[in-house]
Amino acid sequence: MAREVFIISLTTTPVILLLLLFSPITDKYFSAKWRYYVWLVLALRLVIPVRAELSSAPINFNMQDKVIYFEHSGGEQGSPEHITEAYPRESSGDKKTTDGSSSAYKAAPPYKDNKSPFYLTFFELLNIIWAAVAALMLLRHIIAYVSAKRKIIRSSRIADDNTYICSCILSPIMLGFFKPTIVFPDKEYTDEEKAFILRHEMTHFKRCDAWFKLLLLAAGAMHWFNPVIYVMVNRANRDIEYACDSDVTRHMDKEEKKRYSMTLLKAIPVKPEGGKENERNN
Repeated sequence: MAREVFIISLTTTPVILLLLLFSPITDKYFSAKWRYYVWLVLALRLVIPVRAELSSAPINFNMQDKVIYFEHSGGEQGSPEHITEAYPRESSGDKKTTDGSSSAYKAAPPYKDNKSPFYLTFFELLNIIWAAVAALMLLRHIIAYVSAKRKIIRSSRIADDNTYICSCILSPIMLGFFKPTIVFPDKEYTDEEKAFILRHEMTHFKRCDAWFKLLLLAAGAMHWFNPVIYVMVNRANRDIEYACDSDVTRHMDKEEKKRYSMTLLKAIPVKPEGGKENERNN
């Protein structure tokens, strides 16, 4: 599994780098929706660990899987555990050199009666490390989301328009994947501003953007070893917002678009010294 993920990450990285390099051009001449679907295709590619095999590929990588033996002495208490040399898992198909010796495989070392060996291949060890880090990253995000959602729900009160108001958030958010709940911060909004925010959040829901962001989260966790993927995830989240805004303002006139933009700017919390508290992420 880790080997397939690494190869997919390696082959997808040049495409991402090219898109990032030419982003000033693509941002100018292509719509946010076009970039949205490009990131969606790449995210799907990153989370599906299946790679096409070519029967006559121009370059073939022959990666032999080695066995790493961990020997623990069963005699005296506290005797050290040590690692022997790496050997291939299989001994079949040995290739003989001109002097009759095997050039590809060696037989596994004999075990003594008082030894209990535990062995892993290199790729099995790599799988364990990769899966452990990916699972921890996903678990961290899940725990943070569940904890934040519970805190917001406990601190919220129902508003007149079937939305919620919470004093512990700084900008409007939408919670839930199937039955969305829109929560406003405890601020004063005009009826038009509330309508703009509701339209923005419901457009996210209709476009299934929460699922797209979850897909990006999975891509980042699976490819935690590749910093280019983190850049792609951040850029994709930005373009999700731009594509949503494009859909919302499609039938607005120039003046209405201006008021909509001012509403979004108002929704972004700002520190007293002028720095942004946090970026739009919903």
